[in-house]
Amino acid sequence: MGLAWWPCLVKAEAGDARDTCSRMPVGVSYGLMHQVAVQIVRFVEGGYPGWVECQLIDVTGRCHVIIDKVPVVGPEDLDAHSQYPAIGAVRCEIRRRYQDEKGRDVVCVSTSKPDGIESTEGLTEFTVPESSVTPWRGQARAD
Repeated sequence: MGLAWWPCLVKAEAGDARDTCSRMPVGVSYGLMHQVAVQIVRFVEGGYPGWVECQLIDVTGRCHVIIDKVPVVGPEDLDAHSQYPAIGAVRCEIRRRYQDEKGRDVVCVSTSKPDGIESTEGLTEFTVPESSVTPWRGQARAD
């Protein structure tokens, strides 16, 4: 399964040149849960449920590192002996959909809800290719 890996940018103040989320027209997918693709690159910590490091690459090519629990981002059978990289996903909310200056369809997503996921730099909003965001089809989780 091939996925385009270009996450995005942003935790900037409104009006900042780097702020792509707040300046774009509102998207259409409200009320639906979505997920953004990530690449799980390594197992970080054992125990239950186990923690992994993921990479989300934005439309600028910047790599954002996310460290979270295995069941939140990928198949529950990942451990220190699993083969990496692996495909994973982070649940998210769509903030905006638009075409960037290069004509690419992009989506600004927030990972702060429902799971409170942030990058190691504290970022929760990312602008990613539209192809990396899909409807979430997982099991219901207690939030």
